Amino acid sequence: MKTVRVTIETSWVGANEVVDIEVDDDATEEEIADAAHEEFLNYCGYGYHVVGDEEDDE
Repeated sequence: MKTVRVTIETSWVGANEVVDIEVDDDATEEEIADAAHEEFLNYCGYGYHVVGDEEDDE
């Protein structure tokens, strides 16, 4: 196994994280990038809605 250091950053001061993950020794760059992205998703999420699509309460 090889260790990959994933740095998760945000635009907020002090809101970052550094995480070491392990991947197979023969992992491709694409597999490493996928593993780093998966780790990112463990820490961050998002949501959205279209402004103006709110239902009226009437």
